[in-house]
Amino acid sequence: MPAATKKPRGSSRSITRRTTSTAENGIWRYFSQYKAFGKEKAQAGLLKYAKDDREPFPAVYQLFEGKLTPEQVLAKILEAKLSDDEKEQRLFYAHLYIGLNHAVEGRPKEAEATLRKAVANKWAPGSGFGPDWMWHVGRVHYDLLSAAKKD
Repeated sequence: MPAATKKPRGSSRSITRRTTSTAENGIWRYFSQYKAFGKEKAQAGLLKYAKDDREPFPAVYQLFEGKLTPEQVLAKILEAKLSDDEKEQRLFYAHLYIGLNHAVEGRPKEAEATLRKAVANKWAPGSGFGPDWMWHVGRVHYDLLSAAKKD
């Protein structure tokens, strides 16, 4: 189980809690904190996972930390020796979260272009359960951005 370390409000002492959350929970927490408190506090509040080896999420986290660019996240996937299916899976999640990050950071043009790639992904919509659900999340955000452009 991943461990998350957090300082209670008004305290200098850290609390480590065990959680069964996946890296995606930490991503959504980052997005909500970004909207509520800004980028700096969202970066400081990124959950730390003891085991963050589910690709491409370590690279996505590095994007949020400011250590990688979207292009570097995608290059890591494209340069890796992966099956076509595994590459498609990783590209879906990378495009989804890079696109949503563009949206949160106020770059709707980049968000729309990147989310278009996530929605065009062939693996996600038919894969069932979580990936299928996340494909719909990307589709809805893409549709919202496209509709806003027409207004």
